[in-house]
Amino acid sequence: MKVTFCITELDPGGAERALQQIVLVLQREGVEVTVVALSGPGVVGEELLQAGIPVTYLHSCCGWDVRVLWKLRNYFRHECPDIVQTFLFHANIAGRIAARWAGVPIVNSGIRVAEKRSPWYLRLDRWTEHLVDQHICVSQSVLDYSVSVGGLSRGKCTVIPNGVDFDRFANAAPISKSELGISEESNCLLFVGRLDPQKRPGLILEALRQEFLSPNVHAVFVGEGPLKEKLEGECKTLSLSDRVHFLGRREDVPQLMKMADVLVLTSLWEGMPNVVLEAMASGLPVVATEAEGIQELLAPPARGFLIENDSPEAVAKGIQKVLKEPHIFQPAAETAQNHTAEHLTWDSAAERYLRLYRDQIDSEANPLDSSVSGALGKVDS
Repeated sequence: MKVTFCITELDPGGAERALQQIVLVLQREGVEVTVVALSGPGVVGEELLQAGIPVTYLHSCCGWDVRVLWKLRNYFRHECPDIVQTFLFHANIAGRIAARWAGVPIVNSGIRVAEKRSPWYLRLDRWTEHLVDQHICVSQSVLDYSVSVGGLSRGKCTVIPNGVDFDRFANAAPISKSELGISEESNCLLFVGRLDPQKRPGLILEALRQEFLSPNVHAVFVGEGPLKEKLEGECKTLSLSDRVHFLGRREDVPQLMKMADVLVLTSLWEGMPNVVLEAMASGLPVVATEAEGIQELLAPPARGFLIENDSPEAVAKGIQKVLKEPHIFQPAAETAQNHTAEHLTWDSAAERYLRLYRDQIDSEANPLDSSVSGALGKVDS
């Protein structure tokens, strides 16, 4: 079996890291895997190359560079994959068009988030859906959104959740709070992600200002993004600079999660956020908005705290509740950790991909058998 993964770019991000982990497990299972990115070189791509995965960059000059269709078609004709699996919107559209143009027998798209896109994007997805065999959604809520809002065919959609490198997070040793200039007696909330409007990190700063929240609560932000300078300015204006710590990109996120008292995520939308899975694997309690995928991860049974609304007061109350009631939320975090170990590793995610791919190849090779078994299945049900 030969599978080509097509993605928009290979800079560090949730979708890019997910692709990396799935590809590495599939390679270990004997699948011939190649990766093609519409953009230029990225960190994740270089890591894949070092792991022995062939990676090709098409150096697209912008999101809608039409020339990339010809480049992709030629690439697919040269590689002759059995399956093309696309990730992220631009690669989903360009990949399905070019793959069918090149005669690839099976084309799947990956839907990572329930993003509130423009009507034009939604129409483009619907207009080209006939080129897709299967949409792989990371959560049931993403699938439901893609059908109800995106207008995609429910029969073409399936759910394969993200995974996590469980041992890396579960077995990490904590760094000391003092290394970050925080007293060991203080509580520490952690944000990990891109500092952009989707993630709404400013809500956390506003939550810290709530009078009922202890001044001994510090916030640690890990990540970069367009809002960083604005957030740093707000910290000075709000006299929070001594309680808020911007660390930028870090390679020691597992150690930081072991140090923290609670992970906070205030996103407008998600799919199935890797950072929540990582916190669950770490045994770290989570306070989060009810964005897509998060509710499926945290409840029921209770495996974290879901914020009732998007106000700073509600965020602060969630943080306070987790910090004040460790007898409730630490066992909940342990339940989440056990659930992650059993059901949400990258091995289990890749196995679901592999099972789907084998079924698709079998159906392609034996279309009559597939249609007969499908009919029998309908009769039995």
